[in-house]
Parts: sequence; C-alpha cells; structure tokens
Amino acid sequence: MFRIVVGVRIESGILHEFPDEGLSVKWRVPVNGGFAGPAVAGGRVFALHYIETEPAYGKERILALDEDTGEVLWTHEWDATYQMLMMSYATGPRATPTVDGDRVYLAGATGRIFSLDAATGTVIGEKDMAAECNARIPIWGASIAPMVDGEFVIFGVGGEPYAHNPRYREVRFAVPELQRRIGREGGRVLGAGMACPAAIAGHCGEVIANLDPRGPDASRVARVAADGSCVVEPYGAARFAGLANLYVSDGTPGPVLEIEVSHRTGAEGSLPQALRAALEPLAAAGAGPIALGGVFQILAGQVRCHVMPDYDCIDHAYYDVEREQVVSEFLRFYEPVGPGLLCFSVLWTGDPTGGALDLRPSGEHTHCYHPTDPGMGGHYHYDVTPEAVHCRGWFAPAEAVYRVGNIYARLRNAPRA
Repeated sequence: MFRIVVGVRIESGILHEFPDEGLSVKWRVPVNGGFAGPAVAGGRVFALHYIETEPAYGKERILALDEDTGEVLWTHEWDATYQMLMMSYATGPRATPTVDGDRVYLAGATGRIFSLDAATGTVIGEKDMAAECNARIPIWGASIAPMVDGEFVIFGVGGEPYAHNPRYREVRFAVPELQRRIGREGGRVLGAGMACPAAIAGHCGEVIANLDPRGPDASRVARVAADGSCVVEPYGAARFAGLANLYVSDGTPGPVLEIEVSHRTGAEGSLPQALRAALEPLAAAGAGPIALGGVFQILAGQVRCHVMPDYDCIDHAYYDVEREQVVSEFLRFYEPVGPGLLCFSVLWTGDPTGGALDLRPSGEHTHCYHPTDPGMGGHYHYDVTPEAVHCRGWFAPAEAVYRVGNIYARLRNAPRA
C-alpha cells in the first residue's frame, strides 16, 4: 500500500532562513562530472565523480574529505568506459555512496561496486555486476544507491528488453486487459508509454496517455517525422508496445497535491525528479514507498526531450541481445522545447515488494506535448533553463502498485544454454 505522510520532519537543527548576508563558505574542493550527491558521516565527506580521459573513457573516483577543512583524506579510482550509456547520461556516477559504520559502499555508473574502509579507502571487496552477475545496465547507468540491511548490502540495476530486444518487440499491452488484471476496469489512465507501431503505420513513438472510457481518448503520440522533426498526433489505440508506466484512477473526486514551483536550483533535472527526491526521506522515515501520478504544465522555461525513432531508421546495432543492454546512442533529441508543455507523469520512491516488481531504476516516467504546437513533445528529460522554469501541477497518491508482464522475471526463470 502506498501512502503519503504530510508534516513529518525527521531532522533537527534545520536552518529555516538564510542570514541577510548569506552563508559563509568554509571550504571548496573541485570535482568533475557526476550526478551523485555527497555523503556526510563520521566527520568525512564522500564524493563520487568521473574524470574523462577520452570520449566515453575515463576513471570513476571517490574522494574522502575532512568535513571541517575539506582536506583530501584519501581517494580511490578505477577505469570506466561509458560506451554502453546514452551520450547525454555519460557524464558521471549517479548513486550517492552509503556509509555504514566503518564501511563506505558505492556503485559506479557501469555496475562496478565497492566496499571500502571509510577511514583509509582500503578496498575490502568489489564486484563487476555486469560481468559477474549477468546484470543489465540501463542506458542512464546504474543509479540506485547501495542499501544496508543488517549484514547484507543490496545493489540494483535494470533494463528494458521488451522495448529494444527484437525477440520481444511484438509484445503488446492492451489497456482494457491491463485494467482487468489489476481489477480496475473502466478506470481513467494517464502516464507515459511506448507506442504500438502497428497503430501508427509502423512508426515508433512516445505515448502521452490520457484515456477516459467515458469520453474520447485524448492521448497523443510524439514521433520522428520523415524530415527528422518531432510531430505530435492523436493516439487512440489504447495499447502499448515495450513498456509503459501508468496511473489508473476510478475518477472519483478527492484531495490532490497541488504544486507550483519556479527557478530550479537543486541537482535534480526536472520537477518529477525533484518531487521524488523530496519524498524519499518520508519513505525512509517509515511511510514506506510512495508513488504519485499526475499532470503538470510548464508555464515558463524550456526543456530537453527525446523521441524513439523508427527501428528501421536506426542505422547501427544499439542493443546487445545477449547482455540485454543498450550499448550506444539511438534516440532523437530535441531542445529547447517549450514553454506551454502539458506533462503526464508517474513517479515512485521504491518497490513495496522489496524488489520483486523490478521497477525501472529511474523512479519516474514523464511524457509531454504542447496543446497547440504539434512540433513539441516527447519524453521529458530535464530543464535546459532551470533559472526560468515555472511549473504548476496536480498529483494524487497511488494506493497500490502492479507489474504486468515482468520481462525480468521471465529472463531469470528462463533455462540457460
């Protein structure tokens, strides 16, 4: 059961207002690229970053700094190739290190995992998840921070074989059947998914799902036109290929979470990512995994979007069918896009089953379109004008989460040659 807890604060000593003269800087230490936040524990600051030595090749490195002075106490680095990552994501590690007692655990973007002595940086243990565990690294890289449970340390990776492996591309998910399986026949559906090529003359595309069985299907699909531009069209097929993340509602009026924000300053690249990050402390404090579905509009500012091109327009082998892993760039990107975008979003902070659902490690899935401009739409990546962005939206919590057609369970249970 997903639930929202409002008004819970687990920290103490919070600064509610900055002083008029601003904050004084105690120290600065330069670091390179990456998305991982610093971990602070035991008088040390642990920062994970990436140093590129040539395109798609470099070293991932962890720094241990003195919390009071910023002095570098120790470093540890290892070779890393980002060839399997999408180019726009290949800028550094994504998972914040986890500190537990005298150990620090970390996961690099390519699936290298380490246990280090927090005081000295000595390697206690390491593994290559992709090589040793037959793990599938998603196109954005391994992104889940290590979790310590007693004497176990849990790492997570993921992928999307239904969408990219030719063996499974003919799999289709019909919305009425999905609703029947979860006991929500006739419910309204919103979210983000992959278009069924048979429904749009063989094309691929990004579906902005907005289905109401009591009225016309208001869904849209963004696809790549023959001239390479983005085109958004009505999509009334009520079925998906590959994957989708959907929020189903019975349409009964009730309370929602209204959000209006502007001028993004945090590390997260978009409103769904920032909202998910804000909910994670509540989930960790005892609320349990939280999931939301909703709609928001980008009133000001511009974003970066991608659209899945047609399979026959991808002129190279971008997917390794044996490792079930994207190995090269293949999406079509568009920026700047907006403002005026209408975004349909589903997000979650974790798996309520503890991992059996194999939820996407991204933690959110958002597609968008412009109500009056058919050249704007697709999968919403991140804001390209964070200082100008202004969003307003409405979200509702999910009571439960379901997984239909779990390809990962199928692959795990398949006999090996």
